[in-house]
Amino acid sequence: MKAMTLTIGFLCAVPLIGLADPSGPRPGMTAAKVAGDAPRPADIKAQRRSLRDFTPSDEQVADAERFFETNSPHHYRAYKRGMERSNLHQFLRKWIARNHLDLKAVDNTDPQLFAMKLDQLQIEDRVFGIVADAREKGTLDRERLRIELKPLLNDLVAKRMEEAAHRIERMKVALQTEQKKLDEMSERPESWIDARLLEEFARGGRLFSPQMQENRKGATAPTTSAAD
Repeated sequence: MKAMTLTIGFLCAVPLIGLADPSGPRPGMTAAKVAGDAPRPADIKAQRRSLRDFTPSDEQVADAERFFETNSPHHYRAYKRGMERSNLHQFLRKWIARNHLDLKAVDNTDPQLFAMKLDQLQIEDRVFGIVADAREKGTLDRERLRIELKPLLNDLVAKRMEEAAHRIERMKVALQTEQKKLDEMSERPESWIDARLLEEFARGGRLFSPQMQENRKGATAPTTSAAD
């Protein structure tokens, strides 16, 4: 039962780092509890569907394991215990690989947000480890743990506030960009129409214009040396 309990804790905490898009499915129960916000049933169903339809490669699982072993060691140990149970093996492979791929996507699109997510994951891991250790030792005194964990959770709240502020700034930039596009089209609709027609005429009903095809050929053509 200890392994099972630790594994469930792992499943709840790892998705904290999950998705870069705040409008997407909320990543997990631990993150929701910290935010004072329960996950929506529709979000949970979407997460289950994404795992059901996902089959990670051995390389993806290995990459994820290395990442979590380094950055979330307490959760990683819970994961390894869960992997010893045949009924959890395939599910946990999908879970750890999916979360790692989601985090890599954040790193590729927004390295600053990735750093924030990594900080949050490491704080969550420390919290998880302290509670798991107390439970295993039979010293799960909630009042004592509340005092011990309060500084870490204060840090976690600060990190989540930092993330929220970062997301808002990115939204402001996106809003300004879209507003500029809207203003330009509203002020000069004929210019936009003319430019779009020129593009269509250049393609001539083809997927790629002759110029685009030439560019593609040039990009894939083998290079030759001066000696050739």
